[in-house]
Amino acid sequence: MGFSNNIGEYKKYQFTIDDFSHIVGSDVMSFLPTSLKAFHVIDDYIDYIVPIIRITVVMSDIAYYRVIQHKNDGIFHIRIGLYFLDANGEKKALNRKFLDKTFHIITIENKEDLTRVIEDVDKINQLSQDELDLYNSQLKTCSIYLYDRDLVMKINRKVNYIFHRVSLFDAFYAILTNEDINQCLVSPFQHPGIIEEIILPPMPLHNCIQYLSYYYGIYPYGSLLYFGLQRNYFLDLDVTKHIYENNETKVISILIVASVEGLAPNSGKYVNRDNNDVFYYRADSASIEFMNNDVVSNIFNGKDQVMLTPYENKEEHFKSVASTMDFDNTDYVINYTQNPFMSTTYSLSNHMSQTIIQLSIANADIGEFTPNKEYRLLFEDSKLEKKYRGTYRLLSSQSSIFNANADYTSMVTLRLSKLE
Repeated sequence: MGFSNNIGEYKKYQFTIDDFSHIVGSDVMSFLPTSLKAFHVIDDYIDYIVPIIRITVVMSDIAYYRVIQHKNDGIFHIRIGLYFLDANGEKKALNRKFLDKTFHIITIENKEDLTRVIEDVDKINQLSQDELDLYNSQLKTCSIYLYDRDLVMKINRKVNYIFHRVSLFDAFYAILTNEDINQCLVSPFQHPGIIEEIILPPMPLHNCIQYLSYYYGIYPYGSLLYFGLQRNYFLDLDVTKHIYENNETKVISILIVASVEGLAPNSGKYVNRDNNDVFYYRADSASIEFMNNDVVSNIFNGKDQVMLTPYENKEEHFKSVASTMDFDNTDYVINYTQNPFMSTTYSLSNHMSQTIIQLSIANADIGEFTPNKEYRLLFEDSKLEKKYRGTYRLLSSQSSIFNANADYTSMVTLRLSKLE
């Protein structure tokens, strides 16, 4: 199928480093914007609850020693702006920043290099000015992992609650309010009614929320909890029941265009020729990978399942959707919870990961790729279109903003699971 009749203006997104500094108390050490060579973020919405952040920085030895010496009380402030180039190559600023946050660094305490750096600080303090100038002129490239310490401490703080005659939403809202968790998008709760007593034993806050969902049942197909860079999420795994901010895009359409003579077309965002409110992302066709995880999962974990619910004297069977079955591998699950949705949650787990596609998109507004959206894939190749076209949910993303010829551009790799 051809897409050329629908594709209009190409929007190339780029970024600006508006502030990059290291702060210790009232002492601010500002870096040149070009010192920040790359800003990487891994958002794994299945296996983690916070992003993994890494920066690639060029700095002097003196600056590096300062960062390591103040690993506990120093913070990085990073502010990144966002704009796009129109069809004429003119910059169009957006009325929002991509990022404006402070971070602590993550260090490995027993690393020999860390010990050496701390010891060298005392030697550096004894150098003459000429020797200091020499050290400052010797630049080094290093990778530093960052995290939001306030958030991590907050979600790992141990809490416990007891509620009487309460809805799950009221209990959830009370927990978030008491623990000062805000900017959270929450899908409408599906649990039917009032629970006589909810007991949440002492555990970290994030485990407390997950326990509330698992044991008592909030959504028919399970939940997703994630504390992201831009906002926090507590979502129904049914993407048709997701929640959005005002004017937020609900569906992202991705066009997989065939390469011409081995050359991939421009990757990025395109506006529909007839409707400026509709847009597409064009993926790098050379980056597409197709996976079927169910066959492997069946061999190692067991995908045919039998769920036993003793207090209801009930037995439910769930068949694998794996295309091949080398041997009988049935997993028995005993349900001791009060979750009325446990069977539908397991049913979804048998179908959500049959088809996984990984693809990369360049020059994009990487903040648009969030877990509360539907992802629709369209293929120019008719064989791929027949097999893989459909609606997908986002499992993970790896985003990078990097310095390319004085401009900061982006690349994002998405891992998507087809909804059967």
